Amino acid sequence: MPTRPPFTRPTPIPQPVASVSVRSPQRDLLDLSDIADRRLRPFLETIEGVAEVGIWGEKRYAMRLWLDGHRLAAHGLTAMDVRRALERENVELPSGRLDGAQVELNVRLASRFTRPEEFNDMVVRESTNGMVRLKDVGQAVLGPETCEV
Repeated sequence: MPTRPPFTRPTPIPQPVASVSVRSPQRDLLDLSDIADRRLRPFLETIEGVAEVGIWGEKRYAMRLWLDGHRLAAHGLTAMDVRRALERENVELPSGRLDGAQVELNVRLASRFTRPEEFNDMVVRESTNGMVRLKDVGQAVLGPETCEV
């Protein structure tokens, strides 16, 4: 008996069924994108039948570290020194546990920087001459992830 070819149903190309526009005269695109991503998207994803929520035209925040080559050289530092300091200082590590009679807690050491001020205060080098912080050789600026110059 000859075998029949398998029957396959073509899957339709996913098309948006609904779209929502988010606008504000008081907020910029970065703020609106952040609100849509952290508040609106999770809400819409809980609706039965919603397969995916896409945000078109969004901009994401990113921390930019702008370094001044002359100031780095004056302190005897390079961009790699700043990178190593960032890897050393901007970490989140498991630190241990606290056990009690009726409680058990895992403790994490969180040193994740989130604000420009925290990055700017980061120690790049410490010596007998004092500390060199990021703000001494450059600056951290919160801005869009993609930067058209």
